[in-house]
Amino acid sequence: SSLSIPALKKKGLELLDASKTNEAVECFSKGLVYAPFDSLMRFWRGRKLIGREEYTQSASDLKLAALENPETVSISL
Repeated sequence: SSLSIPALKKKGLELLDASKTNEAVECFSKGLVYAPFDSLMRFWRGRKLIGREEYTQSASDLKLAALENPETVSISL
């Protein structure tokens, strides 16, 4: 069964809290398939991709998150 966008976002953040970075990135990636302009999921995926040394994708995610919703980046940093 597929989760709703808010449920995927919540699950991704819970995985981050549990230090399950890879699982969180996959959760956010799944959510972004259905909600490509969700700046919060894109921001957190971008932040966590840095730790996986996926710098090009990380920079793309962070730039899009900032363009989609500048407050997301300033509030979350």
